[in-house]
Amino acid sequence: PFFFDVEEQEYLDTSTRDLRVENFDASYIDIQFCYATEVTGEFAIPEDNPLFSHAEIIKNDYDHTLRLHLKKDGGLYGWNAYYNENDQLVFKFLNPVTVTPADNKYGADLTGVRIMLDVGHGGIDIGAAGRDYYGVGWTESERNLVLSKAIQERLESIGATVIPNRTTMDDMVTQRERIQFLIEQAPDYCLCIHQNSSEDRSRNGYETGYFTSFSQAAADHIQAANEKTGLYKDYRQIWFYYYVSRQTACPIVLTENGFITYPYDVGHMIDEKSVGIKADAMVQGIVNYYLELNGYDLPAEE
Repeated sequence: PFFFDVEEQEYLDTSTRDLRVENFDASYIDIQFCYATEVTGEFAIPEDNPLFSHAEIIKNDYDHTLRLHLKKDGGLYGWNAYYNENDQLVFKFLNPVTVTPADNKYGADLTGVRIMLDVGHGGIDIGAAGRDYYGVGWTESERNLVLSKAIQERLESIGATVIPNRTTMDDMVTQRERIQFLIEQAPDYCLCIHQNSSEDRSRNGYETGYFTSFSQAAADHIQAANEKTGLYKDYRQIWFYYYVSRQTACPIVLTENGFITYPYDVGHMIDEKSVGIKADAMVQGIVNYYLELNGYDLPAEE
């Protein structure tokens, strides 16, 4: 019943559906209500609203558009729409989170930040499979869980509330359940943990993926932090409509932590020190995103 658009936003190439942006700097949101031939009432935005400065109704030829002007260009962090128990269409927007610098390893206190870890695969779904240099077999499901637990431990050590969608190898989380869990939990940030695979056994390296334009800044910081580890032979950042990452509830970053079909990458998946380095990079990327969002300088490199 509606179209939702972030406007005055330039994308790299809409003709090829390349919706990457140089900068996310949209100044307003348009919600076009396709069947609203008449609109009554006022749309007043309180002065203390953290997202919007004012609203206006625009009459189109056959329907109406609600235009919500952002207080800060690019100041959209997530949204969701649903019908409530009274069959009313409700729009829910994610507010920005206040984060301050701190004297810890990562440089910030994440108290109050709710972070969902989307731990790929699980249960009977082992994901991809591969072998190390010694011929020992490993599954993506198990490696995802190991890395996610290392990330969770580090995030919680600096105050974050961490919400994993699975915590054991037996947990089975379908795609639909993942999305429902994301919407119900309404986190401030979602990090998806995966290991890549390919029939081409020479493919290798790390990838950061994202879809929504307001997720791009979060993905940029995750990518930069991982590149600094030097664990992989190649690093790529991609825009793509993966199932979970195209949801709009919050910034969502998908990580492919090496190719489980490439023994060199598998070595870093099973080495405890390498797992710790990767977990540190993920946490640093999240911290840097929130520090920049709150107008602080990023921690100096050691």
